[in-house]
Amino acid sequence: MSRNFPAWFISYGVRAALILILSLDAQSASSGPQQQPAETSPCGSLPVDIPHEEALRNVCQYAVTVPERMPNFTCQQETSRLLGGAVVQTDTITGVVTYEDGKESYKDVKRNGRPVIGDAPLEGAWSAGQFGSDLQSIFDGHNKFEFQFVGEKKIEGRQAWGFTYRIAHQDVPLWRLHVQNEIVAPPYYGKLWIDQQAGLILRLQVEASEIPRSFPMRNAKLEIDYESVLFTDGTRFVLRVKSELNSIEYDGVSVRNIQRFQNCRKFGATSRIVPQ
Repeated sequence: MSRNFPAWFISYGVRAALILILSLDAQSASSGPQQQPAETSPCGSLPVDIPHEEALRNVCQYAVTVPERMPNFTCQQETSRLLGGAVVQTDTITGVVTYEDGKESYKDVKRNGRPVIGDAPLEGAWSAGQFGSDLQSIFDGHNKFEFQFVGEKKIEGRQAWGFTYRIAHQDVPLWRLHVQNEIVAPPYYGKLWIDQQAGLILRLQVEASEIPRSFPMRNAKLEIDYESVLFTDGTRFVLRVKSELNSIEYDGVSVRNIQRFQNCRKFGATSRIVPQ
């Protein structure tokens, strides 16, 4: 079984078949900042009067060019799904995610070790669209972003600089929440942490809380950890290795997803000449 999803698709329906889409629109992204001339790149709009702005600019350049540079690879993905925060684990979803030529697909999807049959969404929380889009939305030139330096701290033993960001209004709805037939594109904000020594993204935190009261969701928080992954050919690429999604439903019940990505392996296209 193979599945293709839009970037940043997160779905959950533990008790009421609720669907959450926290997505970077693929069409908007394909015509977005990575194809703009250098002088109009959104990275040129970053503030120059804040500490360590050069590190922020370098991460921006990584974000807007990652679709062009992302290698083809596969990873093993495991998702632990819980209700009530960390109280009750409902199940574990495993599978193999493949990123090839800008498209993401899934196979060998299992729930508690049992193969998932068919293409219908799983009950409970699951997600796709893990690679290539996570940073693009906060630097996308279609929406106005604001950044501020907030200090430094250690993350996994590495000293990191922290920046807050905020997208106060989405002129182009790149991040969307979708519950049944209702869709909203609320403001969102968070923090970005950059490795001081390597200059690489370490952690991205995202939150959407200014959600209309009529919408059946109160809050959604996402935290993503990154590493420079070493492939067997000796090359490296920055990939997400862990993410955690916490959301609160309309009746106050919390849902938690913890994802891990392991054994990522790079591969290339192969060709064969057939004699005539």
